[in-house]
Amino acid sequence: MENKSTKKDRQQLLITLLSKEMEHLRKICFKYQRRPLLDYPITIQEEKCPKDNQYAGLYKYENDTHKIYIDTDEIKKYTDYNKQISYYSKKQAFNNLKSIILHELTHAYVKDRFELISKLKGCERDASPIFLACLKHFGGHSGYNFMSGYYHSDLYYETCDIDNYKELEKYLICLIKEYNKVSEELGKSKSIGNNNYTLCNFEYSYRNAGLLPKLYSKDTIVGVKDNEFKILNTSANLYEVGVAISPYALKILAEKKADNYSNFKWKGINKHYCLSNKNIKTINIEDNIN
Repeated sequence: MENKSTKKDRQQLLITLLSKEMEHLRKICFKYQRRPLLDYPITIQEEKCPKDNQYAGLYKYENDTHKIYIDTDEIKKYTDYNKQISYYSKKQAFNNLKSIILHELTHAYVKDRFELISKLKGCERDASPIFLACLKHFGGHSGYNFMSGYYHSDLYYETCDIDNYKELEKYLICLIKEYNKVSEELGKSKSIGNNNYTLCNFEYSYRNAGLLPKLYSKDTIVGVKDNEFKILNTSANLYEVGVAISPYALKILAEKKADNYSNFKWKGINKHYCLSNKNIKTINIEDNIN
């Protein structure tokens, strides 16, 4: 007879598995300490993922709460296991479900633990060096294509032999500080020539191991002052930093790519003509942001 689980059964299973994984990580990260794994609350529930955005597990942070969503079909591979039609064992289905929960829980832990000291947004993202170093240390897995970049990165070779979490955490804190330093240096508004200013911003990557020039925004302001034309150029760049980009490489590559706005995925270029104090005309030169 075919097994059919109820939503209540599946929810109870998720809660049980999450509790076990949290205790497992707590013993790794805070051995001999009487403290919880996370500072903020966490929830888990099943969700039928849409066809246009398929996932086994999904992590979100909303209203000061970590939220984990597990695809219903992934849960049913174990709870509604059918030996006649499955190409895997029930134990494999169970271990896969545990692995998905561990992966999403690692997102929550990295955000909870490291976000406040990182000046780069998204330290918990899938291609973040901070996330992947923790995921490997916890025995987790990731199936994204950028993982080949991780296995050839400086981060992998420098952390693969670290078997003590406290040592790994010290390493990651130093690494975050190095990224912060480069971000601050390149993020300051720089004057290039007369009345030309540029500003660089950085965040960790979702799906790329390298450096992704994500957003380029340029505004040229033309006005008249003291019977003379005045022109002010301002530009802002946003980059996504992947696991294969060390702080040293970030500084070199960002400065190179900033010179060519065609490298950027999204671009917005505008000219603003100040015709009078209250009359400004904007001309859109190029825009694929919206």
